[in-house]
Amino acid sequence: MKEDLQGFARLIRSNGDFRRLWVSHMISMMGDWLSYIAVSVISVQHGGGAFAVGMVMFVPARSPTGWTARRCWWVRTLAPLC
Repeated sequence: MKEDLQGFARLIRSNGDFRRLWVSHMISMMGDWLSYIAVSVISVQHGGGAFAVGMVMFVPARSPTGWTARRCWWVRTLAPLC
């Protein structure tokens, strides 16, 4: 485990492109979670309660629209290139 962390730290230090990609991904993930928290707080403030907070977390993960956007869009775009 320690060697894996040391290897990762070495990769972050030595590869500037990967470091920028990794840092930008971490910033994006923090923004996603802050968005979830903000929407959850708004749903509680407007009387939705625990059910509304549960739906805030559940619906985006189970949405067929999200599935379609993540998979089919890329397939239609990249298939002609293969």
